[in-house]
Amino acid sequence: MEGGHKYDAPEPPEDTKSKGISYAVLGGLVVLLMVLVATGVVPIFDT
Repeated sequence: MEGGHKYDAPEPPEDTKSKGISYAVLGGLVVLLMVLVATGVVPIFDT
């Protein structure tokens, strides 16, 4: 192969911003689920 693929092109600012927002939403959902499990609202083990 000639040259090869050395690096990705820089992302446009819009892509970086939307990716950051999606990661923030995903992180918020994970934190919410952890809080619900910790408070016993969502049972993990049925005992």
